Amino acid sequence: MLIAHIPGRPIEGVELARVLADGLGRLDVDDRRVLLVLPDDTRTLPMPEIFGTLVRSIAPRAGSLAALVALGTHHPMSPAAVGRHLGAPLGEDGRCAGVGIAQHRWNDPSALVRVGTIGRGEVRELSLGMLDEEIPVEVNRAVLDAEFVLLVGPVFPHELIGFSGGHKYF
Repeated sequence: MLIAHIPGRPIEGVELARVLADGLGRLDVDDRRVLLVLPDDTRTLPMPEIFGTLVRSIAPRAGSLAALVALGTHHPMSPAAVGRHLGAPLGEDGRCAGVGIAQHRWNDPSALVRVGTIGRGEVRELSLGMLDEEIPVEVNRAVLDAEFVLLVGPVFPHELIGFSGGHKYF
């Protein structure tokens, strides 16, 4: 499901919370294990307002609610940076506003699960012949443990890979 609100002007905090809460209310998260996949602090968005609305809208209905900070290959954020980014302090128990927060460990093989491979032929075709190898596809284990995954964040042009955010979080 894609929920869009594009008024052609900046969206103020109250409007943002209202539109988000309305869209989130339509999601089938009741009694399910929900994982929020959040951008790290290198992405520009009003994350404290968004995170607060997500927690208020989803936590009372979900069986459980957790969040995974999509670092890509960026360095982990400090606990203080996570708290600033989400708008609430990160406790020593790794929870923020009652939600367990984990950071993607892209360089820890035990945090990843191989879900398939992109075959040599497809890689060759997609790369216009520049690559000729099979590429393993791995995702964070937390994604497979969830019953409902919600990708949160902006999509921006990226100087190296075309775009950041959106489905690229996977």
